[in-house]
Amino acid sequence: MLTRAGLTVDIAPNGRDAVAAVREKQYAAVFMDLQMPEMGGLEATMQIRNHESDTGIVRSPVPDSPFPRPGSRIPIIAMTASAMKGDEEKCLNAGMNDYLSKPIDGESLFRKLRRWLPGNMWKAEYVHQDMHKDGTESEMQCLPGIDFQGNMRRLGLARGELCEMLLKIFSDQQILMEDIREAMKKGDLNLLERHAHSLSGSAGNISAHGLQCAAQNLEHVAGAKKPGDLPLLLAALQKEYDLVLSSLDLLRQWNAKFQKPDSASGKPDLALISQALSRLGQHLVKFDPKGSESVMMEICDLSFPKGLEADVNRLERRINRYKFKDAINILSAIETKMKEEETP
Repeated sequence: MLTRAGLTVDIAPNGRDAVAAVREKQYAAVFMDLQMPEMGGLEATMQIRNHESDTGIVRSPVPDSPFPRPGSRIPIIAMTASAMKGDEEKCLNAGMNDYLSKPIDGESLFRKLRRWLPGNMWKAEYVHQDMHKDGTESEMQCLPGIDFQGNMRRLGLARGELCEMLLKIFSDQQILMEDIREAMKKGDLNLLERHAHSLSGSAGNISAHGLQCAAQNLEHVAGAKKPGDLPLLLAALQKEYDLVLSSLDLLRQWNAKFQKPDSASGKPDLALISQALSRLGQHLVKFDPKGSESVMMEICDLSFPKGLEADVNRLERRINRYKFKDAINILSAIETKMKEEETP
């Protein structure tokens, strides 16, 4: 939604990287998640404010620049899946300027943009999207576990854009489910609580309300340190997850109808794939999230040999979770299989 509004967006995988990014680069605003690995949003905000106080926030004054003027502070807007009483006060006390609850909806997001950013730096308004009657409307309205049409209204996205977003977010959820199962095996309740919280927020973002509720129940019980109740809650979570998974499979099939093959013959273009994988590797070794995600999106649009599709999906999930070391290993395995495909 932000890029469609004409804004350039950088993503930090954790609070520590967010602080480093703000110190190195001028930003017009920061949308700060509260619960992040390594450093949470509240601590990250306090460090940013301390840095501003220590440095005097000396920035180059540019006429009509959207960036903060010398002596001003960067607007920091909190984002959290939790809407508990007192959260807003904690955010403001930490130095944040505003508060945005997840799941994010287009109208609320653009209200914040209008409040904190000059109108000359972004171009789009929230646009209400309706379903188009082209034969797929009934399919999209019958996705169990996902409110597809509600997502379109809330996010202001066209149907094709929403399909891409849902598939990308769900690839992230697959890794979260793996992390949740691993935390259960280890008996690590703190880690389980954190992963369940992340899954709850992710599910809310795609209006998968049953999955969101099941993840919240698991999060609360893990936080209360009641391990005896966890197996039943994990089973309930798995049931909701499987329901959403079946719907996303239907969505993937529908989306594939509109994907163009790489060539007139429809066969995978191995040379084109190899070039894209090589470019991806260059970004991964630099631990470059933005570059890696950009190239990965290109790769996902290519047709792969059937034996490699599962590996490509695993690669995408690792990149979406910023697990670049794992992604490098998967990429290496794909490139090895590609060489075998090229060998007569």
